[in-house]
Amino acid sequence: MSKLIQTIEHVGKSIPAPMGFVRSARSQEAPQVLVIASTNHWQKSTDIISDAKPDALLLNIEHKSFETLIKTGVPSPETPWGLVINESASTDFTALKASGCDFIVLKTLDIPVSQLQDDNLGRILQVPKDLEKEEAHALEDLPIDAVYLAEPASLPISLQDLMVLSAFRNEIPKPVILSVSEVPSVWEMECLRNIGIECVLIDFDSHNSQSIVDLKTIIKGLPKRKARNDKLTATLPEAVLGSIDDQDDQDDEDDQEI
Repeated sequence: MSKLIQTIEHVGKSIPAPMGFVRSARSQEAPQVLVIASTNHWQKSTDIISDAKPDALLLNIEHKSFETLIKTGVPSPETPWGLVINESASTDFTALKASGCDFIVLKTLDIPVSQLQDDNLGRILQVPKDLEKEEAHALEDLPIDAVYLAEPASLPISLQDLMVLSAFRNEIPKPVILSVSEVPSVWEMECLRNIGIECVLIDFDSHNSQSIVDLKTIIKGLPKRKARNDKLTATLPEAVLGSIDDQDDQDDEDDQEI
């Protein structure tokens, strides 16, 4: 399986400690949200990975540069990297995978499903925010691992923006990657986490390594997400509880008389 997709599946979950007799082995908390850095210049890959340390790197480069990239690859033993695919007709997916490519972002639906057979290559589909409900539900059984919402979230995020994003997220049966134009505040990031956003993507070319470091720091410091059951727990007034107890006692007396 794609390293990125495997990491996404553990977002917000506890990773149990490995079995054995190692005293220092402890369960770990997976990141609550992943940070993906994008760039139009694949030559910067090494610097981005070493300085910013994103959870993944997305290269948005011209198709004619694929051949050069395939030959050189991206020196990324730990950080998974992927490519934006604008056209699929002449793309050699086998060669991409062999060069170290971990995932692809598809901007087109005009791609033979036979090219999406390899589960070891993460398959992410770019979709618009106004995706029809029927199309969103249809993603459930497609050979797609995640969805990328290309329209960046405008900051500051308004309540209207958050409601639209939440409605979109609730219709999508796959993990969602959201592009952000700036580094969200702690509260904004917590709100995005709470509506179910698993990954945020930030454009490295418009920012710098420090912006990505700051974003990862914000996410690391987020309080744990409260379980939905905690929000739904209701308390009854004492008067109501008392009347319920009285009714139970009356029922018991009636049973005894019978």
